[in-house]
Amino acid sequence: PLFMCFDKPLYLDFLVNYRPAMASIGASFTGIGGVLLTGEMDWSGWSAYKDTHNVYPSPRLKDVFSPRVAMESHYDPWIFRAGYGYEPSPVPHQSGRTNIVDNESHFLTLGAARKFGLHGHGASAGIFAQARYLVPRRETKQALNNDDPAAPHDALPDLPEIPHSYSDGVQNPGYPGWESRGWIFAVGVDISLSL
Repeated sequence: PLFMCFDKPLYLDFLVNYRPAMASIGASFTGIGGVLLTGEMDWSGWSAYKDTHNVYPSPRLKDVFSPRVAMESHYDPWIFRAGYGYEPSPVPHQSGRTNIVDNESHFLTLGAARKFGLHGHGASAGIFAQARYLVPRRETKQALNNDDPAAPHDALPDLPEIPHSYSDGVQNPGYPGWESRGWIFAVGVDISLSL
């Protein structure tokens, strides 16, 4: 977009709601006792990620592969489901100016559904619950955002000087470091109708 400010052009370049390119491959087969087993490998192209200012972070994010496995068993009229997945973080070490907080995670989903007839059509209604464990992550930040060879990640040597009285010499957001961890829980319902 172009805006006029005090008779001078001001160019703004920004990006909202980035979504990576994704691809999946999977397979399923019916095992012992009619149990349906499935496996899937997902790829997410995070290396093309640009921030809200439409620039690549430094260091850039990396592409990730996420495996998932699941099983489904039928005991008429009930259906029972369980699944596990792992999602690595695309965010590399954050010692410099950026603070992109993201964790690798393991998640487990359990669900049950009941089949029934609805005006001559097959239908089912079910519930599911998911628990996601965020693997603890700790980052140690450089005090100054410079070209320190010991921690060269996302260095920004042209960062303007901040008065010592204001920052105590610390120019790097997030210094001395941060930690992230936790759990995410979700529940839901699903309804299907076969026509």
